[in-house]
Amino acid sequence: MDQQLINDSTLMEQPSISPNVAYGSGRDNLDVQTLVEQIWLELDYTVERSVIDQAVQEILPRFEGAPVKSFIPIFIRKEVLDRLKRNE
Repeated sequence: MDQQLINDSTLMEQPSISPNVAYGSGRDNLDVQTLVEQIWLELDYTVERSVIDQAVQEILPRFEGAPVKSFIPIFIRKEVLDRLKRNE
C-alpha cells in the first residue's frame, strides 16, 4: 500500500485501486463496475462490457494515489470513450 506523509509524524495509508470494488471514501468513492455500466449505457450497448472494463482497468492505475479522487470517473470516462472511438 502506498503511504502519504501527513504532517511530519503521522503516516496515512492510501487505498490501493482494486478492480471490481469501490475505493476511496465518502464522496470520493469510485465504484469501477458502476463506471463501466455508465459508459456501456452511454454507448447504447454497442461495445461489450468486457472491452469497456478492460479499458477502465488499463487506465485506472494511473490515478492511484491521486490527492483528489472526485474527478477520476470523469477523466477515465473521457479517456475510455476517446480510446474506443479511435479503435472503431
